[in-house]
Amino acid sequence: MRRIVTCWKKRINKIKERIQCLNVESENRELTELELKELRGLKLDIGESMKFKESIWRQKSRMYWFKEGDSNTAFFHRAMKIKAKRKSVYRMKIGNSWYCDPKVLKENMVNYFSYHFSYPLRNWKIDFVLNFRRLNESEARKLELPFSMEEIKEAVWSCDENKAPGPDGFNIFFKNMLGRRTK
Repeated sequence: MRRIVTCWKKRINKIKERIQCLNVESENRELTELELKELRGLKLDIGESMKFKESIWRQKSRMYWFKEGDSNTAFFHRAMKIKAKRKSVYRMKIGNSWYCDPKVLKENMVNYFSYHFSYPLRNWKIDFVLNFRRLNESEARKLELPFSMEEIKEAVWSCDENKAPGPDGFNIFFKNMLGRRTK
C-alpha cells in the first residue's frame, strides 16, 4: 500500500509540474490545440488521482473503525461527539431574527411542525393520464434472458469501489486487494 501511495504522489507531482509549465507558457503565448488537449487530460488525471487519494483515506478510516469498532475507546467517544455536534441545532432564524435559547427553539419547532401537520385532509381530484410506452413481445422476452458476462462485468466495473455489493460487507476495493494478494 505504501508503495502505491508513493508512486501516486510522484505521478501527481509530475502532472502538477507539467500543468504549471503549460500555464506559464499560456501567459506568454497562445497554446496549440495539442497543448490544450494535453492540459485538459492532465486536469482529468488530477481529478481521478484525487478520487483515488480520497478512496484510500476513506478505506483507512473504515479499517480503523473496524479495528477499534464500537468498543469503549477514546476514538469511539470522539467520533460520537463529532456526530452529535453535527446533528445539533444551536440557533434558528424565526422571521427575521436569530434565536439561540433552547426553550424558544423547542417551542418554535413544536409550533412549526404542529401547524405543518395539522392541515385538514382535502379531497384532491387526481386525474392522471399516463401514457407509458409498452414493451412488445420481443422486448419483454429480452428482460427474462439471463445476464451475459459482458453485462455482469460492466455492472461490477461501474460500481464505486467503496460500495459493498454483497451481504458480507466487504467493498470492491478490499476484494481487489485481497485478490492480488492471493494470486
